[in-house]
Amino acid sequence: MAPGRCACLCGLLSRLLVCLFSLKYLAIGLTMTAAAFLYILVNFPLDFVPLYPIAAFSAGLLSVFLSCAGFCAMCQRRRRPCAITLALLTILPLGMLMSTFELARQTSGALLTAQQKNFGSLDPMETAVAESLQQTLEYLTTNCGAKVSPVAGSTDLYELTCTNKDDYSLLHDTVNGQCFKQPGVMTSVYLFCYSDTSWWAPSALVKADPFEKSVTTSKGLFCHCSDYFVDLYLHYLSILKWTALAFAVLYAGVVVSLCYLCTCEVLDDDENQKVKELLEPPISSRLTLQLRP
Repeated sequence: MAPGRCACLCGLLSRLLVCLFSLKYLAIGLTMTAAAFLYILVNFPLDFVPLYPIAAFSAGLLSVFLSCAGFCAMCQRRRRPCAITLALLTILPLGMLMSTFELARQTSGALLTAQQKNFGSLDPMETAVAESLQQTLEYLTTNCGAKVSPVAGSTDLYELTCTNKDDYSLLHDTVNGQCFKQPGVMTSVYLFCYSDTSWWAPSALVKADPFEKSVTTSKGLFCHCSDYFVDLYLHYLSILKWTALAFAVLYAGVVVSLCYLCTCEVLDDDENQKVKELLEPPISSRLTLQLRP
C-alpha cells in the first residue's frame, strides 16, 4: 500500500473511532443531563433536593464536553488542543477500566483457589473474596426470608423457601433447581468447610453433625451449595471482566487515534501547506502576471 493511501486510511479510521466515541458520550451526556434536570425541576419546590441528581447533571455536562472535544479534534483548525485535552481526559477512564479488569481477574483466580481449598485455610486475598461471597449470601437469605427444610416424605432431600420469592427468584432457583436437586448427605468436604473458623465461624449452638440441622444455617447452606454459588459469582465476574476489557480496548484505540490526529496528521498538513506555498507563486507575482500585457 502506498504511503499516501496508508495515511489516508489511518486518518479515516482515527476519525471514525473518535466520532463513535463522541457520539456515545453525546448520547450519554444528553440523557443524563435531561433526566437530572427534569428530576431537579419536579422536586425543586421541596426543601431538599438529593445530591445524586446534581451529580448526574454535572456528569452529563462533562460527557457533553467530552463529546464536543471529540468533534473538535476531528476538525483541522483546532485539532491539536482539542485532541490533547480529550486524550488526557480519556486516560483516566482507561486506567479505571484496566484496574477493573485486573481486579475481576484476580478475584476470579482467588475464588477458584478458595474453592479448591474447600474454603478452609485461606490467604488474605482468598479470605476477602470469600467474605464478599458470604456477605452476598447472608444479604440475600436475610432479605428473602430464606428457610431450609426437608422435603415432605423424604429424608435426604431439602428445599429453600422464600417469603419474598418473586424478588429473589435467582437465589431460589439456584438452590432448589441445582444444589438441592441431589440428595444432601454429610461428606468430608462439607464437614471441613463447616468446621473451619478462620474466616466464617458457624453458630456454636449448631454442630456440623447432624447434617439436617447444620444445613439449615447460612454457613451450612453455603458449604453445601458453594460450587453453585461460585459458578454464579464467576459468571457475573466474567461479564464484568470482559466488558471492562472491551471498553478499555476502545478507549486505548481512541487515545491512539487522537495522538495520530494531533501529531502525524498535523505534521502532514503542515508539510502539504509548505509544498503548496512553494509551488504557488506569491500574490504579487500573480498580480504582475495578470497586469502584464
